[in-house]
Amino acid sequence: MNKIIKILLLTLPLLLISCSDNNNNLEWKMNAQCDLNTEQCSSQHEGQQVSISLSPNTPVAIAKKLAVEVKLENISAQLVKLDISGINMYMGYNQVQLEKISEGLYRGKTMLAFCTESKMEWKVMVLLINKDGITTEVPFSLTTIQDGKTF
Repeated sequence: MNKIIKILLLTLPLLLISCSDNNNNLEWKMNAQCDLNTEQCSSQHEGQQVSISLSPNTPVAIAKKLAVEVKLENISAQLVKLDISGINMYMGYNQVQLEKISEGLYRGKTMLAFCTESKMEWKVMVLLINKDGITTEVPFSLTTIQDGKTF
């Protein structure tokens, strides 16, 4: 019986390690000081920078096409995607792949889903996938306010 307990105690850490959810993805800290409704927003991490702008942005409207531009400095990516999710209400899947225009410059189009909330909080995540499949997640926040004039 003691032999079985020893074997279990020796193998348990290996089983726990193999079941961990550590997928080597990296999420940067959100820059809460920037407003995508009025300006290009940037986030920095260890000498690298990701900038994003949405247009039109006076303010950003829901249920209308938006142009997205992402600029990368001192960071490379095999693939760049944009993932938009609702914070105060689930808004479904909204992810688009951005097109590489030139080195470090990516563009695409997206749309914010129509919502019944008058004030909607969004998480706008730039996903940078490298050649090894590791994803760097760069989050930005966005607030939209339905005023009846944006539809």
